[in-house]
Amino acid sequence: MLVGPSDVTKTVVVLAVMLLLLLLLLLPVQSAYAPLTSSSIIAPTPTPASAPALAPALEPPVGTPIAAGTHAGVVLNDSINTIDVFGCNGTQPSALTHNTFNNNAWSGWSVLGGRFNYSPGTVSRSSGNVSVYVVGSDYAVWQTTYAVGYESWINLGGNTHHGTACCAMSPTREDVFITDYTSGQVYQKYWNNGTWSGWVSLGSPNSAAANSGPGACSYASGQEAVFVQGNDGYTWWRYGNGSSWSAWASLGGAPVGSTNHPSACGYNGTIYVFSTTVDNATAYTIYNGSSWSVWTTVPDVIMTSSPEVQISPDGSTVHYFARGNDEAIWHRGYTTATGVWSAWETIGGIFP
Repeated sequence: MLVGPSDVTKTVVVLAVMLLLLLLLLLPVQSAYAPLTSSSIIAPTPTPASAPALAPALEPPVGTPIAAGTHAGVVLNDSINTIDVFGCNGTQPSALTHNTFNNNAWSGWSVLGGRFNYSPGTVSRSSGNVSVYVVGSDYAVWQTTYAVGYESWINLGGNTHHGTACCAMSPTREDVFITDYTSGQVYQKYWNNGTWSGWVSLGSPNSAAANSGPGACSYASGQEAVFVQGNDGYTWWRYGNGSSWSAWASLGGAPVGSTNHPSACGYNGTIYVFSTTVDNATAYTIYNGSSWSVWTTVPDVIMTSSPEVQISPDGSTVHYFARGNDEAIWHRGYTTATGVWSAWETIGGIFP
């Protein structure tokens, strides 16, 4: 068979391609790639382990936390003669924090966790027992109790854009109060020997929406009182015995003019009520069992939050706490027998 020039050319081209492929196969593999070194190896990014649970682990309400609270919740535990202060610390957004005074010294702030909209209300109804009430990011009230350790959180419902107030009339009863967001009325819910009631409206001063969250205290066995700022800017109160309530009455006199809530404490029939004034000072009035004193300004105080007060188990000292312009919590004591105030002390913390 005759072979033409074009067929010869095709054959040469095919042989050349096959030779080139053979040479490439014979080259060392490492010559085609950079050598592998430890620095050129990209390790896979490890999945971070879950953060360890805070002790105690307090993570009740869910949702997006908003601003931390503006005041601290305070409780005096008479079984061990300590002061427990709770707040929402800005360094851990809306987390619950705790500081204890015992053996003449403060422990320092520790983070208990959780996410909250407003600062806590606290109460001790029996020896070694502390209850904490907070408003979650769902605007409902959440409660936990510390005895041996912190119990699981309980959702008590409700709807408020203020902090809570609470008190204990006996070792088997606790009451919590809120200002309802929709109606502006004060609502009460109570725990009685293991059973929770529903929310009950106590109305509001002048039948108009209250301007603040409530304050509350038990001032004698089986007696309680709740306080709120009315739409007229003054502090109002009601008192009850666990089954019935008085009518709302104005305490008058104090130029409140602020939406900060009043705070109250009581002992053996006497009640001490503190409210923030229009110039960020604090004024207080005292009920002696039959009448209220004139409002008096707490000396040397310009604070940036509502006050929080509790009275010592023997009734000798009213402990006053509030946030200073340094965003820390400050404390001083009022001697009930003499009316003399102690010097200020800071217990630190950051509460924006």
